Amino acid sequence: MNSSFENQFLELLLHIKRIGSNLSSLEDVNLTPALFTYLNTIQQFPISTLNEVSQHIGVTPASASNAIKRLEKDNLIKREHNPHDHRSSVFTLTAHGDEIYELVQSFRRKKAKMLLDRLSEKEQHNFLFLFSKLLDFK
Repeated sequence: MNSSFENQFLELLLHIKRIGSNLSSLEDVNLTPALFTYLNTIQQFPISTLNEVSQHIGVTPASASNAIKRLEKDNLIKREHNPHDHRSSVFTLTAHGDEIYELVQSFRRKKAKMLLDRLSEKEQHNFLFLFSKLLDFK
């Protein structure tokens, strides 16, 4: 791939971030994309330990610990005793965490729809196939 294609690809990735500025804003949510990754993981795998959350995300437990503390402080997740091992804790979303999760997911779905609606059904299929191949998803 030549640098022209690489530059064009990078510009397109930046442009994706700007799309959807006319949708309802998430500024009040005060949740970084990195923190949303943790919130999303805990939503997908409720009652996970710190080690399990860090494994799902692919970070060390020490790295995950700071994010977990931030989400707890913001009342987005709660810590409970692990029913299978009382030496550790498990994490689940709070009602507020569920609300924020749904708000962000709604925004993301609207943004995806805005993008995909520009393509025919066949183009959507081809795009998703190529994008999956690019990211090595099977």
